[in-house]
Amino acid sequence: MSDTPIKVDSIVSSVIQKFEQRAIFGKNKYGTDLDRKDLHFLEWVQHYQEELMDAILYLEKMKMTYTESNTKEEVDAKKTVQDNNEHIFKVLKETIGI
Repeated sequence: MSDTPIKVDSIVSSVIQKFEQRAIFGKNKYGTDLDRKDLHFLEWVQHYQEELMDAILYLEKMKMTYTESNTKEEVDAKKTVQDNNEHIFKVLKETIGI
């Protein structure tokens, strides 16, 4: 196997950067990180459950925003997928700041 590092695509690089930024944010906000040893197993499960509950709320908000946007202004079937996706992300950014 070669010693040359494998270059990852832009999406992987972006996600890695976001993980690193999130880790720094969490360390600054909470004064600890995931290497902490003060939580029991069920406390970790509780944190995870709460994070997933938040994720479901974000998904529901995105669905509602998408639906509201498309009932007011239908996505044009003649447009390309990229054009339609850009429209969707523009609406989401304006309404929920993603």
